[in-house]
Amino acid sequence: MSSKQSLKVNASLNVIKQLCAIVFPMVSFSYASHILGKETIGVYSFSASIVGYFALLATLGVSTYAVREGAAVREDPYKLLRFVNQVFSINLIMTAVSIFLLLFTTVISERLQPYKMIIVLQSLTILLSTLGADWINAIFEDYKYLAVRYIVIQAVALLLLFMCVKSTDDFYLYVLITIFSSSGGNILNWFYIRKKIKFRIVKHTHFTEHIKPLLVLFANNAASTIYLNSDITMLGFMTNDGVVGIYTIATRIYSLIKSIANSIVMVVLPRFSNMISHGQIEKYKEMLSRLLAVMWFIAVPMATGVIICAKSIVFVFAGEEFVDGALALQLLAVAIPITCYSSVFVYAVLIPQRKENVVLFATSIAAAVNFLANIILIPYLSLNGAAITTLLAECTIFVCLLYYSLKTTEIKIQTNEIISVLIGDVGIIAICLVIKQLHMNTLSELAAEVFFSAIGYIFMEIKTKNQTMIRALDSINIR
Repeated sequence: MSSKQSLKVNASLNVIKQLCAIVFPMVSFSYASHILGKETIGVYSFSASIVGYFALLATLGVSTYAVREGAAVREDPYKLLRFVNQVFSINLIMTAVSIFLLLFTTVISERLQPYKMIIVLQSLTILLSTLGADWINAIFEDYKYLAVRYIVIQAVALLLLFMCVKSTDDFYLYVLITIFSSSGGNILNWFYIRKKIKFRIVKHTHFTEHIKPLLVLFANNAASTIYLNSDITMLGFMTNDGVVGIYTIATRIYSLIKSIANSIVMVVLPRFSNMISHGQIEKYKEMLSRLLAVMWFIAVPMATGVIICAKSIVFVFAGEEFVDGALALQLLAVAIPITCYSSVFVYAVLIPQRKENVVLFATSIAAAVNFLANIILIPYLSLNGAAITTLLAECTIFVCLLYYSLKTTEIKIQTNEIISVLIGDVGIIAICLVIKQLHMNTLSELAAEVFFSAIGYIFMEIKTKNQTMIRALDSINIR
């Protein structure tokens, strides 16, 4: 795809991909939850949380750094190839170190012994992620390929899941299928990206040239991982696999839903970095203002819907065994608009302006809040305590990022957009409350709430002349 491809098309393709990233995992994880039960899901999630820390070490902040710097030089084939070779080589070295440390930790830790086989299998995702080098596609803004590849891999994985996983005895097959689901595309990517750029491993990586921004981004990612994943890890150490399994469902639903909104944010980093590097500041400010309006338009009704329908969502998604996670999901849903705006400040404001230190500072404070709050709240409130700590951490990082973003960039607040979305939000609440009075079965009730509240919300936004809604209708020639 040409680097001139419009952001609207890129965002649309990424939204399609993220919609599939919701539908496929929702179906597959829902099926697995019903078949495997909360204890087995807890085992899987706890081991995955351990692997996640070492995967973080392997990436070393490469993806974000590579997209930002690569996008700035992508018009120069020589500079781009030199940069890609160096970054890929650094990434490969860190992957080898990370996998060694993971296996060593698993062997010497008595607590991890029951999970060692699962951890060894899941460590394959670290290697495949590095070899896939998806950040090269992001540099070229090749979101069409990413979307098609993802849909094909997920469809095959879903078919394998239905065919092979029939009981708790098939747990290791489930692990292998999830590895294929998350990393199978990286195998294809290895061949695909080499058609664009003939990168290779190099001896001279100019490590000192890249290490400072890489370490800053790594530290930021590490802090982010602590406040996002430490809940699962600490619940695993402080409670049991059943509690971890229930909380996993709540966090999985939360992550899937907010990823729809965040999919729009992730496509702007290469384009915004390119605008800033070429001095297109006014155009950048205008696009940033529109992005903020779009995030408000999407994230607020999503959060409202999840809060109202949490119990039904958990029941349909995972079954009666997991319904105790409904309150945790409601607490997490409050953070959906907050974390979406945090993503805008990170990927559309601060990182394009090379303000990684600010992101690191904010994320580190959030990680500290999350860790300390987990120690205090989990023993008393269990999984609900973990949800509260995540909400506190999200609020903390939002306040910090907002403060520093306002210092560096003029951010326009579109009051009319805010009011129109809130009016539509009231409509969502009213529609859902009316439907609940009809006392339908859970699946029918949830389907009706989603369908009619979506129709009602769109109708209200058209009536209140929400500019985001109007632009969307104009782009598909409905108005």
